[in-house]
Amino acid sequence: MKGPALYSLLLAILVASPLTCCVSATTAAENPVQNKEPISAKHIRAKLGERVTLEHGIDANTPLQEALELLSSQLQLPIIIDTKAFEEIQIQKVEDWPVRLPKMKEMRVRTVLSMLLKQIKGDNWTGTFMVRDDHLEVTTNYHALSEILGGELGRLFQDGVGLPPLDAQGNPVKQGSTGHPRAILAIVHADFENRPLYEAVKELGDIARLNVIIDPRVAEKAKAPVTATLNNVLIDTAMKVVLDMGGLKVVRLDNVFYVTTPENARAIESEPRPKGLDIPGVRWEGPAPPPPFGAGK
Repeated sequence: MKGPALYSLLLAILVASPLTCCVSATTAAENPVQNKEPISAKHIRAKLGERVTLEHGIDANTPLQEALELLSSQLQLPIIIDTKAFEEIQIQKVEDWPVRLPKMKEMRVRTVLSMLLKQIKGDNWTGTFMVRDDHLEVTTNYHALSEILGGELGRLFQDGVGLPPLDAQGNPVKQGSTGHPRAILAIVHADFENRPLYEAVKELGDIARLNVIIDPRVAEKAKAPVTATLNNVLIDTAMKVVLDMGGLKVVRLDNVFYVTTPENARAIESEPRPKGLDIPGVRWEGPAPPPPFGAGK
């Protein structure tokens, strides 16, 4: 083959080759998660513990929806906003709420999400997230706690000294009563499979940002393997369940969870609380929940 015919053939090859490359690259980009397992609650819980870097952060006054789309794309994680939940705590058009994040390096995904969603504030309640079967749901901590406790928000408080409990309508009792809040209201998500008990409770403490101290007298029991799936669980419940597998108990002392024997836990809990916690004349001004769902409709 000579002359014009050979030249035409070479030209056709040169022109067609880049086009073929681009088509292949485009197809791969449109299907970034081919041959991967479907997203599940377990997958999402694991993703929350991974580390992420935001080289440029998120600019001030970025709408929440735009910020979440950025994170969703980077994390390959579906995120859905429950706008009705925010409307029920008097936040309208939450997707347009201005948010920001600083530059971050190697931060846990759950930490980034918490920092972002706590910027969404009503009069008393803030944004948070819940793990669902196939997505992460952005909601309010009022609705999250209400779901976890079956709508009985009065269970957040129990008899004792210090802060008063909630009344039947879920409003804080401001005068004439005593009580103290249930252990810290962090919501945790974790999976343990044949993990040493002491590792499991330390991880739960890290997730909830609490101190966990293990009584050296229970060191052997704390090595017992535990298996558990914890999805949208209050930290105190999670600790009690995991420790019960090893025949141990936890005592909450301010922001410390002390792991010890059941007998020692009872002895510590029976000790009188310092009188300094009872401050005469101080009134409880804690958060009051919004009206019951559907009220006024």
